[in-house]
Amino acid sequence: MSFCFKASTCGTVLNIVPTFLEPNVALGKDASHYPSWWAASIALDGNRECSMEDYSYSKTTYAVVDTKWWQVDLGQEHTIEALVIVPGPTGLSKDSTYIDLLSGTQEVTRTIVLAESIADCKNAIFSFRGEVARYIKIRSNKYRVSIQLREVEVYGNLAPTVCQCCALPALSSFPMPSD
Repeated sequence: MSFCFKASTCGTVLNIVPTFLEPNVALGKDASHYPSWWAASIALDGNRECSMEDYSYSKTTYAVVDTKWWQVDLGQEHTIEALVIVPGPTGLSKDSTYIDLLSGTQEVTRTIVLAESIADCKNAIFSFRGEVARYIKIRSNKYRVSIQLREVEVYGNLAPTVCQCCALPALSSFPMPSD
């Protein structure tokens, strides 16, 4: 399982987002953040607009706390293929911004530290290969900086259901033939 975030096809900061075959599994899902200011769910509304006029981004406060965070609950575990983050006006800082993939029991399965800063309205695309997660958390420990997110998109598939007695995928995960 690998991750890359460099100026290459698998993790580049772009002004456009490629079209993925899978739907955005985060669209309209529940989100939370701490310390809260503007609604966390704004970052899951499908709007990537970069207007300063409309305040269409999620935002934590500038409170002096050790860790600020934003999190989406995908509702169930998914096999994550790609994560797209469009930061708000403050961008996201390298070396102090972390992205966690968490299982259904909230155990961290993968943590990424940003190797490059991401400017406002620049789409950061993170490529994964089969990482399973239910929650995606973005956190920062940078002093007096809020987390501002215009949009967060998660692309992937439902994680297969495993039959406890036989360790094979359950029948419900296979397509049924049509009449």
